[in-house]
Order: sequence, then structure tokens, then C-alpha cells
Amino acid sequence: MDSPSSPSPNEPIDSATDVDNNTEVESNTNTGSEAWTLLAGHVEGFVAAWDGENAPPSISDFLPETTGPLRRLALLEAIKIDLEYRWLHHSLPRKVEEYLTEFPDLSDEGFPCDLVYEEFHIRKQAGEDVDPQEYFERFPQQVELIGRHLGIDTPYTPTALFQPKAADKLLEIQAGDRLEDFDLLATLGKGAFATVFLARQISMHRMVALKISADQGAEPQTLAQFDHENIVRVYDQRALPDAGLRLLYMQCVRGGTLHPVVNHVQETPAEKRTGRLLLKAVDRALDDHGEAAPAESSLRKRLAGMRWPEVICWIGSRLADALDYAHRRGVLHRDIKPANVLLTGEGAPKLADFNVSFSSAVSDVTPAAYFGGSLPYMSPEQLEAFHPGHIREAASLDERSDIYSLGVVLWELLTGYRPFRDGHLEEGWTATLDQMIDRRHAGVGEEAIKSLPKKIPHGLKTVLLSCLAADPQARPQSGHELAQQLELCLQPRLQDILNPPERGWQRWVLAYPMVALILAAFVPNLLAARFNYVVNNVDIMPLIEAASPLARPTFEKLVMWINGIAFPLGLGLAGYLASPVFKTIRERGRGVKHSVEHLAQMRNRSLELGHYAACIGILLWTIAGIAYPICFRIVVGSNMPLRVYPHFIASLSISGLIAASYPFLVVTFFTIRAYYPALLSLDQLPRQNFERLARLGRRTRIYFVLSVLIIFVTILVLVASDTKAKFAVSILCVAGIIGSYLAFLLYRAIQGDLAVLSIPAIQSGESSDIHSESVEALASGTWNP
Repeated sequence: MDSPSSPSPNEPIDSATDVDNNTEVESNTNTGSEAWTLLAGHVEGFVAAWDGENAPPSISDFLPETTGPLRRLALLEAIKIDLEYRWLHHSLPRKVEEYLTEFPDLSDEGFPCDLVYEEFHIRKQAGEDVDPQEYFERFPQQVELIGRHLGIDTPYTPTALFQPKAADKLLEIQAGDRLEDFDLLATLGKGAFATVFLARQISMHRMVALKISADQGAEPQTLAQFDHENIVRVYDQRALPDAGLRLLYMQCVRGGTLHPVVNHVQETPAEKRTGRLLLKAVDRALDDHGEAAPAESSLRKRLAGMRWPEVICWIGSRLADALDYAHRRGVLHRDIKPANVLLTGEGAPKLADFNVSFSSAVSDVTPAAYFGGSLPYMSPEQLEAFHPGHIREAASLDERSDIYSLGVVLWELLTGYRPFRDGHLEEGWTATLDQMIDRRHAGVGEEAIKSLPKKIPHGLKTVLLSCLAADPQARPQSGHELAQQLELCLQPRLQDILNPPERGWQRWVLAYPMVALILAAFVPNLLAARFNYVVNNVDIMPLIEAASPLARPTFEKLVMWINGIAFPLGLGLAGYLASPVFKTIRERGRGVKHSVEHLAQMRNRSLELGHYAACIGILLWTIAGIAYPICFRIVVGSNMPLRVYPHFIASLSISGLIAASYPFLVVTFFTIRAYYPALLSLDQLPRQNFERLARLGRRTRIYFVLSVLIIFVTILVLVASDTKAKFAVSILCVAGIIGSYLAFLLYRAIQGDLAVLSIPAIQSGESSDIHSESVEALASGTWNP
């Protein structure tokens, strides 16, 4: 089982934070280190008594006078030290039953399996051939619990928080010493179990943060060599077996941690919190180290101008991306908390302390060691893994547990307080853990939700609550997905596209996609057909009637037949081409899962719907433009006036422009605002087919130009011809001006939406030359459609 790690190897240690694996006993972080100091004093006094006296010291003489969890913790630690000295150093063996008899309150909170574990492995170290069956016979009522915790086939990992040998050596090490390959220059932090030094690594000629702690005896762990801008780089570790110490050396980050930032948040009214609050905490940490803030930093300027909720979104997205990087390499963090997030001088966050091991045999001490430091940030399933009476194993935890912990950290940064008020250790550990687990399964309470600032980015509340869902399936399923959601909170226009309002017109379009498509394509063509009928009836029919009395009946029949065939045919063809897209949208609305490839195909097809509608209109109007003159030629014969043809060409050109431009613009607008987002998931944003989006942007420009040409062609017809349908043409001219303005609005909206959809590509570095001006403007925040 992997444990929470140290708060932060590079931070200055204050009254609220220790640098060790174990931080605080109480949930109140301002009193936790005092409790640990008291505990350390009692235990170190007991160790000194063993080293300085001939007879075994009495454990009772070194226990706190108070009752409660601190006394129990001290008692357990003293017994583990007593077992070690008796069995390994003085041949005065004593078994667990004797301690239970002397201290009957040991069993008040459940059977202390960690003591059985210690006795079993210490006896093996002493050279005894220990049979696990002996423990099953000694404790027949605890067979299942002992069998689960004994760890017969696993390497021994001491459960004692205090290692006497290592503690003595640790006290001897001071700044100015040389230890192995390191010159210790200054003390960065010191706690009961570890010390962090600013050190110079002689062989590599570099400055490092060197954490020196007790080597708990486990086999050396191979640390992943991460290379991510938001993860503290761990160079290596080495053990000093003779001293019982372990050295962990890593990148030195001087801007402090998020822990003091939380204190600043609590002290600052919500309306006055900005990115300067973060920079203030960073500058204070830099000043403590005798360093100045970076003079020229674009990031610091950006942070200084951000509202506090926006800072939270940015920090969260960076940390989520770092987690995703680690998770994809098979490493869980398991101890995400403010003290484990370091800050650079520019204010960039860096995750520290991944995947440090501890023994799952600890039934009582482990929760006490982390309560107030790490436990309040744990997911319900991780708390269950800590619970000595729960069947959940640590191996069952996955990346979604880290997502939960990050959600707690972000909530605390946003409001100044954690979403769950866990209180002090006033009851037994088992009951305390039960309450914490139940509280998290019940979800975030209304009081905590009301503590959220009123002015936060749209969607941030939903994202945080999803991170804190008790069911891992309801959380973001990866760090990448969470990073996308948080970045989306910083892009309100992108949110509007991907999350339309429940009662907005987009919902109607999605509910009746075929109806919306038909209206978008049918209405402009109907207007074009009406214009064509009026102009031909007024200007062309008198000329043809003079040549043949059958002209008018023929014209009426042609209109009826051509329109009766063309409109159903066009609408049917458009529906056929769009139906796979609409079917997929309906299925997704019902929760049907589709493959990534299928969704990509449907998104690509949806981007073509406007072009399909335009091409169908142009095709049918072209056929009509050929059919009318040919039919009249057959009826009238050679007497057909030549000037009829220019009239046909002019009216059909205007109708064709209407049929091409307006259906394209309206259908494409529907696509970008409704159809396309319905086929898109957050994790697919950076992997869209941006070449198709770029092509759609170019097409939109062309069709917009065509819509403007309607005005000029109409005016040309009005001026250059002797049309008798001047009123109809004039109406069309005015309508064309209005339509061009509406087309301009649609054009700008479509181009702006395409640019918004391109933002994830810019952030992920996957975009190329997608309508570069609008994309760059959006990326820099200067886009103004």
C-alpha cells in the first residue's frame, strides 16, 4: 500500500507543517505540529531510558497524562520500541498478550494488528523460526484480520513512526556538514521524522533539495524519472544502511507551497482575492530564502490580472495535466494536498512526493499519522483502504482517487476551507474513519456549496462537485479530462457551444434536427422559387405568349411539375445525407456509446451538411434552368424570342445564389452550435480534425461573398433590363440588403465559433494554420466578433 508522502521537500517549515511522511494528529492544522512535538518528546524519552538504564523502563512513565488518541498513539509507539529493544538487543522477550493485559484499553478501538505484525517480524529478525499458525492459535477470534495484515510473504516494513537509530543520526546532521556526495548549505525544513537541506551535489555541480529521513527498511524503490513542467523533478535516492537513513534529492523549488496560500485565502475577503494573492505568498517564500522575484515574467503578469476563481482553474488544469502524465506511466500520487504542491518563483505549481511506500499492516497508527495532514484530502475509497476493518485493498485504488484529492485541494483554495468539516480526534479512530467515509459518501453539503464565491466561471462548480463525487464513475475519468474541463471554465464562449442552455434554441434543434435542417434549406429555396415565378410570369410569359397561346398553360404545368419533383427530391436527398448524423445524436442522447472512430466520422459529416444543402440547391436549380427553356422551345418552336434567354439566366442566377448561400450559412450555424458539439466530448477537443474546421472556415467566407453578390446581381438586373417586375426586383433588392446583413452576422458567428473550437489545439500544440488571425486573437484574448 502506498502512503501519503511528505508535505513538501522544499518548503520552509512553520507551525502548521512538518516535512515528514506524517504531519499532524489533529484536523486543526495549527495545533497538529504541537501534538507531534509532544509525542516525539515522550517517545524519545523512552528511547533514551532504554539506552541509559540497565533495567527495562516502564512504558507507563513515558505516556502523556491526557487521555484520548494522542495517548494511544504514544502507547503504540512505545510498545513497538519496547518490542525491538527486548527481542533484538536485550534478550528480554515479551509478547503482545502481556501488553494487552497491562494496558487493557489497547483493544478499545479494535484489535491492534500492527503490534502482532511487529512482534512476528521482529522475532524473525531475532533468528526465530516463527510459524504464522502460532498467531492464529493465540488469537483465534482475529484469524481473518491477522491473516490479512501479517504480510507473511512480503518484505518487512516497520510500522513504528519513530526509528530510534535513525532519529539519533538525524539529530547529528547539521547545515555545514558533508554527507556522502552532498554539501549541506542550509536547512529548508525540519520535522520530527525528516529534515530537508539546501545542498550542493558535488559530483553533478548542482543545487538540490535533499530530504534526509529514516530508512523504513523496505527495498529501495525505483523512482520514476518524470519530465513534466508541473512535477518536481526527483533526481534519485540512496540509502545509508549503517545510519538507517535514506537520502532523496530533487529539484529545488523556492516559491513555497500552496499551504500558506490557503491561509492567505482565509484572511482575504472573497471580493478582494486575485492572482496577486498567490504572488504575495510566493514572494514571501522567496524573501525567506533571500531571493528576489523574477523581474520579467509574462506568467506573473498574467496571474496578477486574473480573478481568483480563474487562478484556481489555471492551477487545477496544470496539476490535472501533471497527474495525467504520471497516471499514464503507471504512478499514482496518493497524497495530494496543498503542502505537496510547490510553487516556482513565477507562480507555476509543481506536484511533489509521488508514491512513497508504507505498510498496510498498520491498523491504528497509520490513520492517526495522517489525520489533519493527508486524510481530509483522501477519497472515500482511499479512506476505506486505511480503515482496519474494511475489506478494500490499496491495490484497488486508481487515478480517480487522485482526482478526488485534487478536487478537495481546489475547493479549499477557492473558498479557504475544505468541503468536509472533519473535526478533531475526539473519538476512537475506527469511529472517526467511519464518520469521514460516511460524510464523503453523503456528498458535499449545502453549507459548503453556499461558501463558494458568487462570481465564478460558469461550470466550475459542476466540475468541482464531479471531482468530489463518492462514486468514482461519476468523476472525471482521467487527469486529461479534468484539465480540459477546467480549461473550458476559462473559455465561456467554448462552454456556451459545448453546453447550450437547457431551454435554448439549440436544444430544440437537437430535439428536431431533421425539421431544423428542412426549414434551413427549404425556406430560402421557397423564396427563390417565388421570386423566379413572379419575374418569369411578368417579364417572360408575355413574350412567349405572343409566339404561342400554349405558353402560359405550359408554364403553369412546368412550375407545378418541376417544383413538385425538385423540392421533395432535394429535401429527401438532404435528409438521406444527414440521417446518420442525426441518428447518432439521438442515440448519444439516450446514452448509447459509440466508438471514437464513428464519432469522428459523424463529426466530419456534420461539418459537410451546409455544403450538401448548398450543392443540392445549386444542382436542382441548374436542372430547372435547363428544363424551362427546353420545354418552352419544344412548345413554341423556332418562334421563341432570343431575349427570353437573358431573362431566364438573370432570374435563375439570383435564385441559384439564394439557394447556395443562405442554406449553407444557416445549416452550418446549426451544425457548429448544435449538431457538432453533440458529437464531441471534452477529451476529444484537442484531437478534432482541424483541417476540416479550417476548410469549413474558408467555405464560409466563399458563401458569405455569394450572399453579398445577390445584391449586386439584383441591382444589375434592375438597371440593365427593361423588366416589368420592377416592384418584385426592388423588394428582392431590399431583402437582399437585409439578408446580407444577417448573412454577415452568421458569418462572423461561425468564424468565431470555429476559432473558439480551435483553442484546445493551440493549448495542446496540435494546431497548424487554422484561420490563423481569429485563432491567434482568441488565444491572446483579443478576439471580438
